[in-house]
Order: sequence, then C-alpha cells, then structure tokens
Amino acid sequence: MKDFDVIIVGAGPAGSFAAERLALAGVSVALFDGRPPGEPKACGGGVTSKALKAWPHLLEAVGRTIDELDMYSPSGKHLHMKLEEPFAVYSRIAFDTFLRERARVAGATVVTFGRRALAKMVAHPTTFATLVTLRADRAARKVAASNDLTQSPPDLRGEITHGI
Repeated sequence: MKDFDVIIVGAGPAGSFAAERLALAGVSVALFDGRPPGEPKACGGGVTSKALKAWPHLLEAVGRTIDELDMYSPSGKHLHMKLEEPFAVYSRIAFDTFLRERARVAGATVVTFGRRALAKMVAHPTTFATLVTLRADRAARKVAASNDLTQSPPDLRGEITHGI
C-alpha cells in the first residue's frame, strides 16, 4: 500500500495546479488522471489575461496568444478588435500535459489510467492510503458516482474550484 498526504482525483488544470503547489510545499501527493494519455478533453483551453499575469509560466505551454480578433456576422458585417491585454488558447491535450508534467517535476506522483481502471483503484482503498482526497474531476464525476464516492466525510465537505 502506498501512503500519500493528499490524493487528487482529476489531472486537468485544477488538479494538476493543486498537485504542483502542494508538492512544492513538501506535501506527499498522488495525482490520478482518469483519461488515457492523448485522449482529448471535450472543451478547449482558454486562459484569460488576468490569469496570465498571475501565472506567467502558463505562457510556456504550447498554445497561441491572441491579441487581435475578427468577428463576422451572418449578414457579412465585420468587426476587427485589437485587445489591450492578450489571452491564450491551447489544445487541452497540450495544456493538460504541460500542467501535469509540472506537477510531476515538483514531486507529485502521477498515476495515469483509463477511467475504468481508475474507478476500480479509487474504489479499493487497500491500494492507496491518504489523509485527504481532493476531487478535481468535475467533468468526470461518473467515476465517483459509479463507485459510491459521491459523499465526502462531514468534516471534509466542500468544493475546490480553480478558474483559469
């Protein structure tokens, strides 16, 4: 059995960012990724100018910085805008991989399995032991629901959100 201070279920931006920060603080962290490597996420990755100012390392991820926009209406009207502050767009595969790798380099143990394998591992606590489980799997809550993991212990109730 492997012991961790914190297990994070969900290796998207919120889970990976939390794992990196905790690992840098000396916390023993396991980051569980339920998506097989290279499987795309159903949404794009956008990072606001405010987030880029707060976390400039996000510019190191493979992506594109947008500082001008062209919009066209169905009637053919055109609007061109130059933005005062740029934002960035990313492939979610590239963005998530970048953040997950930063967590690994910081000291987090990254555990990558398909959804079914992850669900089985999370459902059998003899494999891993932890004091705290942080759920960052909002888009994939089916893993928890299919394994009766939908309720947190009363003293650990709460939701952690991270907006980028």
